[in-house]
Amino acid sequence: MKLEDIPVVAGFVGDGNYKYIVADVGLRKEKRTIIRLVCCPADQNPAHHIEHRRIGYRLMDEIPAPIDVDILGGGMFGKSGECAIIAAPAPGLGREPDPDLTVRLLSEAFPGCRIEKQLGYDE
Repeated sequence: MKLEDIPVVAGFVGDGNYKYIVADVGLRKEKRTIIRLVCCPADQNPAHHIEHRRIGYRLMDEIPAPIDVDILGGGMFGKSGECAIIAAPAPGLGREPDPDLTVRLLSEAFPGCRIEKQLGYDE
């Protein structure tokens, strides 16, 4: 597998609420930042939603050696129609170091959708 074969954003199945992680994947001196989303169904008890760390473990299982995976952080992503927001840093992982990059990558994945950071997310 080559880095360019790894989708930048994956896991989106339709409008709703998601947990997401941001990770760097690398091979030798090449590096690529990617996002993985997992849906949090509204009709499911939030206590049963997947933990952010498990999303990272799934990603590590998905990416074969010798590609390195470095989980940078994550949070919540909500999308409804042409509007979306990133919010709530991931418990145990924290907020990714560059939320503006996350917004840019999500904007590229969802052309025409306005992606915003929740007020105070950068703090």
